[in-house]
Amino acid sequence: MMLVEKRTKNLTCNLIIKVRKMSIVDSETKNYLSNVVSAFSPGIRYACAYGSGVFKQSGHQSIKDNMIDFIFVVNDAFSWHQQTLKKYPDHYSIVKRLGPKGLSDYQRSFGAGVFFNTCVEFDDRLIKYGIIDMEMFVDDLLEWKDLYIAGRLHKPVYTLKGLDNPLIEKPFSANLKSAVLTSIFLLDEKCSMEELFIKIASLSYTGDPRMIVGEDKGKVRNIVTPNIEKFHTLYDPILKNISNINVNNSSIIQDMDPLQRFELLQELPKNLNTLVLRNLNLNNKAKDFQKRFIDLSNEKIKESFAKAVSDIVRSSSTTQTIKNSTTAGVQKSLYYGGQKMKKMFKGLIRK
Repeated sequence: MMLVEKRTKNLTCNLIIKVRKMSIVDSETKNYLSNVVSAFSPGIRYACAYGSGVFKQSGHQSIKDNMIDFIFVVNDAFSWHQQTLKKYPDHYSIVKRLGPKGLSDYQRSFGAGVFFNTCVEFDDRLIKYGIIDMEMFVDDLLEWKDLYIAGRLHKPVYTLKGLDNPLIEKPFSANLKSAVLTSIFLLDEKCSMEELFIKIASLSYTGDPRMIVGEDKGKVRNIVTPNIEKFHTLYDPILKNISNINVNNSSIIQDMDPLQRFELLQELPKNLNTLVLRNLNLNNKAKDFQKRFIDLSNEKIKESFAKAVSDIVRSSSTTQTIKNSTTAGVQKSLYYGGQKMKKMFKGLIRK
């Protein structure tokens, strides 16, 4: 028992070191991010910052010109909104009239369980922060119920608090492994490391209606290319522990043995697994389940995975986008939407 606990503790420490090494930012930005989290404490179990306001992305001259995005995982949404409404009432749109109980109910019952306050002025910079309950956070990372916060954490983030908590670290690590497993099912037998990272980064955008209108069409590549080393630091240790993957320099070769792929299928998040099997018209309780899966073509499996991921993302992102517009208010929604459109057109011009 002690050996297992020691091994688990070592894995936790390794992940914390890995993420901190990946997430090096300049001291000025680091201090700013820490001050933001301190200003919104107590009650935050996990906090991270991400996006073009933290990490360099292609097409952006300076990160200081960009809004900083935060995710706050909280103990209890009611208590958190209660304290934040008193301290920063101007962060909320007209929805603040719902009060802390109404806000927390709205947060949990609609969209992906996240409540965003956007275009908030904080110490001479613009920030956007999303709040999610601990229970829904863990559920999304482990089960991919919405693939919303889980998808965000497939990309490099700057972790500010909470990764030393096993209740956070274990789902965090499982989510990264799920991203790799899903991506290799969507890729050919041989691919480059960059292709894998682009596929991983694209999962949470697959089926997202915002990618049709409102987002830079080169967004995924813009995230990966300038941050390729961060992706390596995040995913290289995971790749070493997946049995059917062989990493050779900058290339990845999958063992396409159907039995091995069948075994990997069992490790997928529950919601994704259910949808994949439904798309393949398979019943995992049937006696011939394994044989029927093994007999399927790789293209058929790939198509079923693509549809499953797209269905999860489309459902959660559509309702969450509507919710975000409501919580932001008309003025902020127009401004935020305008900034997104500007990035989209810049992306089209770069092409």
